[in-house]
Amino acid sequence: MSRFVDDVPEGTPGHGDEFDREASAAHRDRSHDADAGARSRWLIADPDLSRDEAAAALRDALTWPRAGGAAGPAVAGLAAVAGGLLGIAAAVWLLDLVEWPSWAALGAVGAAAVGIPVWAATERRANGRARARQQVATATARKSLVEVPASFATWAESDGRSLGHGDLVALARAVSATRTAASALDAWRWGDPEVDWPHAHAVVDPVLVAEYEAARAALDVLAGPLGYEVPAEIVPESLR
Repeated sequence: MSRFVDDVPEGTPGHGDEFDREASAAHRDRSHDADAGARSRWLIADPDLSRDEAAAALRDALTWPRAGGAAGPAVAGLAAVAGGLLGIAAAVWLLDLVEWPSWAALGAVGAAAVGIPVWAATERRANGRARARQQVATATARKSLVEVPASFATWAESDGRSLGHGDLVALARAVSATRTAASALDAWRWGDPEVDWPHAHAVVDPVLVAEYEAARAALDVLAGPLGYEVPAEIVPESLR
């Protein structure tokens, strides 16, 4: 049986099969007042992927990588303490300084000299691991999940609906491609590019319209035999 994952929390960067964060932010800003049917759900295309695994991959793929855990700051703190003690020891035993301000000054220098490089190294390692986790999650999500309008999931899960999983995935990918092409066309027409507008419009607009029409034609070929009626929300608003 085909399964869907709910849309990521509102405001999470990322939209469409390409996980284009900037395009997603613009899309969500323009469509914040859209009805519930225009929201997204994610079809799990890989039948071997559990719902929890799919949700985790989607969440990790669509959020900026964050290095979690307190080990890094703790290690850096211990290193700073050790560096401070070494600085004080150097002041007392090597330089024969007896004034406590001198101890404090060399202790601070030692803490900074040891603590800062250790902190930077642990941060680099943690951030590298976080980016690697996101790359793996993004690859999994691109391969195994397809973003569709919530109305598509409602249609697919309605009583009496019987579709092969492969047919549903093919239809979902066609819906997603059409929706992405529609968003690209609207973003272009409603944007404010720093170029010569009439010339750019004459060159770019026909290309984006053709891409949308090609995606829509491919969708219609699949939608008809499967009984899916393409909703108005998939049509570019600039063409309605």
